[in-house]
Amino acid sequence: MTYGKIFESLFTGSMVGTGPVLFSVWTYCIANSKPPGYVELNPVIVAAILGCDVTDIEGAIETLCQPDPRSRTPDEEGRKLIEKGNFLYWMPTWDKYNNIRQEEERRRQNREAQARFRSKRRNADSKRASALSAHGDGDGDGGTRDGDVQPPPPTGMGVQGGAPALKDKDLEDLRREWLAIRKEKHRMKTLTIKQWDRCLVQAEKAGITVKEMLEHLVLKGWQSFTAAYYAGSKPKMSPLDMVDDPDLLAKHRDAPAVQ
Repeated sequence: MTYGKIFESLFTGSMVGTGPVLFSVWTYCIANSKPPGYVELNPVIVAAILGCDVTDIEGAIETLCQPDPRSRTPDEEGRKLIEKGNFLYWMPTWDKYNNIRQEEERRRQNREAQARFRSKRRNADSKRASALSAHGDGDGDGGTRDGDVQPPPPTGMGVQGGAPALKDKDLEDLRREWLAIRKEKHRMKTLTIKQWDRCLVQAEKAGITVKEMLEHLVLKGWQSFTAAYYAGSKPKMSPLDMVDDPDLLAKHRDAPAVQ
């Protein structure tokens, strides 16, 4: 079964005021055309289908084969039909409008595919969150530590490869940023609870907050945090960096070097 798409421009173009028979024959052509734009027009058959006189159909076909200087498509002098054989006609505009139809169809299929993907991902996240929740209920204490973490949200987006979401949203966002860098740079897709606890222990050993640790991880792009590396990565300060008095600082900076 073939079909064609009727664009609204058909009713506002050069065919305006030409009568219902011409419009009927042209829409018949659109609906019955086959690649690359051929349509069979037997006036007797078309007249029987549309309920018109054969002479009216023949007149409409003849008009559609004539040049149309007002046509939006100047190809073939604006002709809508070109006779190719007995009852066989070619539509010069077929390729143009078929490409528009195919592009719209492609966009529709893309939208449907994206909708299916989002639905599938939501279902997977929901199942994962349910499984983690059920696992946490069997641990006695819910599998969380006081003040550090909260249960994962229903979408499962707060779970980072097993390490629960941080209670502080800003810290969680910062950790997500680090994990994205970590995944891209070190090909590490998950962060286990054990790995995260090790980072916390090292941050405490380095004497810094969790936020400072995460900011440093984002800045350096490290795959994990180590207090010893952190101490070695801090820029060394010269004695002049500790001077607060601007006049004294300028005096020392301008002093000639000792030979």
